[in-house]
Amino acid sequence: MASPVLRLTIRGVLARKFRVLLTAFAIVLGVAFVSGAFMLTDSVKGAINGLFDELQGDVDLEVRSRIAFGDEATAQRDPVPDSLVAAIGAVPGVDRVEVNILRQATIIKKNGKPLQTSGPSFGIAWYGSDGLDG
Repeated sequence: MASPVLRLTIRGVLARKFRVLLTAFAIVLGVAFVSGAFMLTDSVKGAINGLFDELQGDVDLEVRSRIAFGDEATAQRDPVPDSLVAAIGAVPGVDRVEVNILRQATIIKKNGKPLQTSGPSFGIAWYGSDGLDG
C-alpha cells in the first residue's frame, strides 16, 4: 500500500495535469536552450580554432617583441630588429623567415575625413612570399 504522502502527491498531480505538463515543458525547454548554447559555443570555438590552424598551420615558431606597457590584447608590438631576423634565418633548419607588422590603421576618405567603422581596423604589411603568393 502506498504511503499517504505518495497518494497525496499523485492526487495533486492528477488534479493539476495542465500545471504538471507546463512544468515538464518548461524543464525540457530550459535544458534544450542550455544544450543549444553549449553546442553553439563549441561550434564557434571549433571554427575559430580551425581558421587559425589553417592560417598558421606551417608556423613552427613565432618571435615577437616585448609589449612596453598595456594589455596584451590591445597593445601594439614593435617589429623585431632586422639583426634578429637575420640571426633567425641563419639558424640551421629554418626554411623561411617572414616579418609581419600589424598596426592600427585609419582609412581616409576622398574628402580627407576618416572612415568610421564599427570594428577595429588594422593595417598589415605584406612583403610577398613564394610560398604564400599562390
